[in-house]
Amino acid sequence: MFIAIGLIVVFLLSVTHVYAAEPGQVTLTVRQVFKTNGSYPANGGTFNYLLIPKSASYPLPAGNESGSYSFTVAGTSEKQIGPITFNKAGVYTYELSCITNENTIYDYDRHVYTIEIHVFNDLTAVSIVYYNDSAKASEIYFSHILRAESTYPSIMVDPPVKKTVTGNPATKEIFTFKLAAENPSNPMPAGSLNGTKLITIKGSGEKDFGTWVYGKAGVYRYFVTEVNTGLDDYKYDTAVYTITDTVVLAGDHYELTRVITNEAGRQVDSYIFINKYTGKNTANNGGPNNGNNGNGGATDGPKTGDSTDIFMYITILCIAGITAIGSASYLLAGKRRRKERDEQEE
Repeated sequence: MFIAIGLIVVFLLSVTHVYAAEPGQVTLTVRQVFKTNGSYPANGGTFNYLLIPKSASYPLPAGNESGSYSFTVAGTSEKQIGPITFNKAGVYTYELSCITNENTIYDYDRHVYTIEIHVFNDLTAVSIVYYNDSAKASEIYFSHILRAESTYPSIMVDPPVKKTVTGNPATKEIFTFKLAAENPSNPMPAGSLNGTKLITIKGSGEKDFGTWVYGKAGVYRYFVTEVNTGLDDYKYDTAVYTITDTVVLAGDHYELTRVITNEAGRQVDSYIFINKYTGKNTANNGGPNNGNNGNGGATDGPKTGDSTDIFMYITILCIAGITAIGSASYLLAGKRRRKERDEQEE
């Protein structure tokens, strides 16, 4: 998909108050400039222009054909058009336009400008330029818009938010994360509002914000943070991650380089947030019949797998067994003594 971008080819024609270096001669200086985002690239395309006189009898620069004069301007450069030689006083009118054919890269400015050259009796000359609406202009320029493919969202690095909750809370709470553009006018993923997008994660897990496209060169910054929603018994992660997207025009398309850094300026490949649960209501690890008595997950009797409680119960059973054995021995010994007393009395 092609989109129009602000790469403007400015064609400047210095024609205001042009005085002949020699009587009866006028030379026009043509300057072509490629402009994008306030900078001037070293080169650009080649554009064709045509100068047509309103009357076939009007003079033209040398090399004209069929009553008109065509010329090209390549890249960022200046070109002299002329000299045009005038042999008598009068007003000479010309039209200047761009005649480059359309293609898949440029949208061309199709304005037609009128140039009037006023030649006085001493053969000095003054030129006046008019827009299409007959308003005077100090120069002639053509704004050509370059159309280029935007960045490809399918190959954009889209790291996820990775959320970890420590402390084993009994319930999974919902946590909110924010992607915020440094400039609200920056491109954003679907579902954004005023340069901000929010996503939520329930408990521990991961989720991404989505991708977007760029149709203009520049450096774009975004910040990823967790939103403190005030949940009780939680210590929120205050990390701030910075996304720096550098977009450059590479021929007929844009290329994106993305760098993600943490607060220490180190490059990372995901947004990691760790929240600590500080409450007492932790998850119960028992089976289905855990005998929950409502005291923060505590249960009656020993928990399965609790070696300390099992050892305690085994110890109690052993003590009880020893006590029982001791009692039985004591009773047997008493019985033997009574039997011996009875035998002696007989």
